[in-house]
Amino acid sequence: MQHWLDDSIQRTPITKQLKREIALRLWNFDIDDAPLPYLSLSLEVYFRYYWQQADLFMHDAVHHVSVRTHRDILKISEILNRNLDLSRTEVREKACSQVFPNKGADQDESLNASINLTVRLLLMVSVGNIPNGFSGYRPLQWDQGTLRQFLADQLPPRSAPLQERVRLEKVFTARNIERIAGIRLRWTDNLADHLRLEDDERVVNIFHHASFLIMQQQRK
Repeated sequence: MQHWLDDSIQRTPITKQLKREIALRLWNFDIDDAPLPYLSLSLEVYFRYYWQQADLFMHDAVHHVSVRTHRDILKISEILNRNLDLSRTEVREKACSQVFPNKGADQDESLNASINLTVRLLLMVSVGNIPNGFSGYRPLQWDQGTLRQFLADQLPPRSAPLQERVRLEKVFTARNIERIAGIRLRWTDNLADHLRLEDDERVVNIFHHASFLIMQQQRK
């Protein structure tokens, strides 16, 4: 009997049990046992992103990507989670031996695409080009160094002390920012784009996956 982790990552809908299993294996977080005051976290928006990314990478009958199932994604994520200080080459070698042992050395392109897709699903950072596709923006490239180094470059720590908190009045809303300041807000699925200004500083990107961020704060 086939386990649901062996289903295609393009298959929808994703069941509640599968969502829980994916969250446990990606982030070691049980969405059915969220801490107070959250009680439970909805990952509906995240899993729409999950499916959209899988569809982008596998749109051409999966000719340019090695992953096929949720289990493939989770095995690569386990390699990344186990050691963030592996080089890109080392991650590719481990993926080739542990996840795709039947792939030859000539499959570097599809292995790289599989790693990029996994990083996107694990971290919600838009890494790598979409195989044989066009996204309309310049993606981040992780080609050299470790994943830890790459993340440190793309997501630098905040400079202000944590105890310094700014209290905003109730009028400080997205609608009023657009109306008064003339700045348009654009929701983004790419964490690296959060608060990035575009179009002559008239558009600001806002990362809107609150449940994802809460999970990262609560990771064990």
